[in-house]
Amino acid sequence: ADEAPDERPRNVSGVAHIKRGDADAALRQSDVVVRGTYRIAGAHHSFLETHTAAARPEPDGGLTIWSPTQGPFVVRDSVAALVGLPPRKVRVVPMPVGGGFGGKIELLEPLLALLALR
Repeated sequence: ADEAPDERPRNVSGVAHIKRGDADAALRQSDVVVRGTYRIAGAHHSFLETHTAAARPEPDGGLTIWSPTQGPFVVRDSVAALVGLPPRKVRVVPMPVGGGFGGKIELLEPLLALLALR
């Protein structure tokens, strides 16, 4: 791998620059100033529970989805747009499972909705 060409100048997934107030004045007044560059590796969540969901077509043409989502309205609107239903016809029931640490933010429910409506 040492001889592999470096096609990407860097492998950074994100950079955050935060500025509030007069940082220079605060640093001048500080007894101690610690400067550094901090890098952390990417990590994947390790859930104790499975990431799963269920969907059921309703007799009125709607769809009900049970999911451990943290964003039921995002799921509802995404699924409604994908399957061509008005949002009022898509009911999302958030399941009280696991913690809320952002690891389940990806939308798996639209695929589930397509399969349920086949």
